[in-house]
Amino acid sequence: MRILIVDDSEVNQLVLQAILEKAGYTELIAVDSANEAFNQLGMDNPSNVSPEIDLILMDIMMPEIDGIEACRQIKANQRLRDIPIIMVTALTETTDLEAAFAAGAMDYITKPFKKLELLARVRSALALKHELDRRKIREQKLLKDLCLAKRVQQSVLSRPISNPRIEIAAAYVPSQELSGDMYYWCDIDQHRYGILLLDVVGHGVSASLISMSVRSLLRGLITRLVDPVRVVRELNRHIHNLFGKDKKLSFQYFTAIYVMIDTQKREIEYVNAGHPPGLILQQDQTVLSLDRSSVPIGFRAEMPVEKRTLSYSKPLKIILYTDGLIEVPGKSILASIQNLKDFLRHNQHMENQSLIERVIADREQREDLIDDICLISITIHD
Repeated sequence: MRILIVDDSEVNQLVLQAILEKAGYTELIAVDSANEAFNQLGMDNPSNVSPEIDLILMDIMMPEIDGIEACRQIKANQRLRDIPIIMVTALTETTDLEAAFAAGAMDYITKPFKKLELLARVRSALALKHELDRRKIREQKLLKDLCLAKRVQQSVLSRPISNPRIEIAAAYVPSQELSGDMYYWCDIDQHRYGILLLDVVGHGVSASLISMSVRSLLRGLITRLVDPVRVVRELNRHIHNLFGKDKKLSFQYFTAIYVMIDTQKREIEYVNAGHPPGLILQQDQTVLSLDRSSVPIGFRAEMPVEKRTLSYSKPLKIILYTDGLIEVPGKSILASIQNLKDFLRHNQHMENQSLIERVIADREQREDLIDDICLISITIHD
């Protein structure tokens, strides 16, 4: 453990060094001013920083820059703020100690030094620094793992589809490193497409694990079962098989909307399982809602599912989204959905990706983003 002693008195430096060396602390650096301490810490030139300092013993009364101001500047440096600082003082006035603690000092010792008191406070400060360092290592490892998990999650999201019959594009913005939102689509055959958007209750790692579990099933489910009712019921069975036997996990659920588009029959079949309504923008600027037709998936072991079917004759656009897009503090959900409808009417001819980027950019400008956002834009041609 490296200890930096900052004191303009050579006598005080020698006394502190003698006590600390006798107690087994051998990596000691002594300087006689705040500026020299700043140089040791690499505050002006981080590339020339000496090995990391674990504790600073800082005299309060020093010329030019006193110990309290030096403490304040060190604590203002992001790289150095976790180094514990013990103030060394001959003063016992409450105002000086209050100023020292306000500047970021963790403790103080008074002159003349009492050996037992000094060593006890040094041990306490170094134990704190050791724990802070361990925590930093754990946090860095966790952050690395989360970043990797995020890349894995992003890698399984469906790629855009663009052909003369249909175009599909999407975006998702997690509020944290990982998201419970997930979208997936695939071509079932030459003229049928299955598109599913889900939103797992909660955020972060737990929600992500559930969404990834569901994602692993989707291609097989959609291409094998096709029908929205059968797909949703099978997803519900999957969730209950995973969590139904554990009472602590038994209430895991997610909202979802599954849309099956048949470009040959010009039909749209869908099930909305507790999800915000999808929106269909027709050429005459009429907006239809794909309203809820069942409870969220996982809510009940035996889930009543209702499928709805719409026919179309002209090109149209379908927008699917998660509730993070429309949940705005102080504003009703209905008002947010109406704003989205108005936006679609005014931007009917925008291509999918441009429309998505515009909607997401508008939402991200607000400082009240508290939930994951997922948005799919589908254009069906003649």
